[in-house]
Order: sequence, then C-alpha cells, then structure tokens
Amino acid sequence: MKKSPIRAIVLALASVTLATAAPIVAQEGAASSSTPEVGVLLGLTHVSGQGDDLTVIAVPGTFGGFGGPLYVSAPLGGRLSLRAESSFLKVTSDGLDIGVLGLGGYAIVSLGSGASGPYALGGGSLLSLSADGDSETEYSVGAGLGNRFVVGSGLVVRLEARYNRFVSQDEPPNIIQLLLGFGAQIG
Repeated sequence: MKKSPIRAIVLALASVTLATAAPIVAQEGAASSSTPEVGVLLGLTHVSGQGDDLTVIAVPGTFGGFGGPLYVSAPLGGRLSLRAESSFLKVTSDGLDIGVLGLGGYAIVSLGSGASGPYALGGGSLLSLSADGDSETEYSVGAGLGNRFVVGSGLVVRLEARYNRFVSQDEPPNIIQLLLGFGAQIG
C-alpha cells in the first residue's frame, strides 16, 4: 500500500498544531472562557480529490462527519478548551437508504487575551457510512483557525476555517470548510 505524502504532511501539521499549543496553554493570562458552550455550526464544505469535486452548503450543518453541526465546548483552564461535535444525515433515494454518523473532537487554543478573539484548533473525526446493510468507517484529522465573538449576555458567534484529511484512505480527498457558528454559554 503506497502512502500519500499529503497524508504525512497533514498528520505532521496536526501534530505540530497540538504540540505548539502546549506552551501557549501554559502561559499566564486571560483564558479562552471559563463557561461551557453549546451551539450549532453551519456553512460551506468543499470536498475534492481523485478527479471528483463536491461542494455542499448546509444550514445548519457541516456535511456529514467532517465535524458536526451540534457542538459542546468545555474549558480546561488557561487558554485550552475541548469541543465535541456530532452529526447525523440520512438520505433515501430510489429505494437506497444512506446514513452518515459523524463524531468529532477538537482541542481549541485561544490566541487572544480574552473570551472573544482568535483561536487555533486541531483534532479529528470519525465518519460512519451505511448503505442498505453495508457499512464502513473513515477517520479524519484536521486543523483550522477561527474567531470567537461573545456578544450580549452569553451569546457566541464563531467564524472558522478548517482543513481536514482522511487518514484511512490511500488517496484521501481534501476537505475545506468555512463555518459560521452560533452558541450560548451555559452554567
């Protein structure tokens, strides 16, 4: 099985993103937020590779398992928080039932000095596909940048750009996402 050099680059990028987050997280100063957050993501997902391109605009949603439209973010202290995402998509066409379950997890490092501001994220997701009794599972890793705006009384707006890549395929597609998120701080 031939390994793609792009796969190695993406894995190295994700590793570097998470490794460089440690010194930033350890810095004294303002935290990303001390309050958990729940929300929804929507936006544009572009998938390209092996001669095929697919662009999806999902409101709400992020298309399948490349992250998920529903998220919960929990602060860990300092500048670090963790975000869990989930999605489910079911399509029935001409008697064919297709189901897609997506679960994702991301480490988020605040790059700003307060609750609002820029952040970097890195993580991965699991995509479970099923069609008429057959199923397969794919795994992806990704990294991105975003900006978080706390508006009003605990309402949050996020702008985010991500690059994801499957690690379970020989010639995986490129997945680029431009997302808009709406959330609320809880607790």
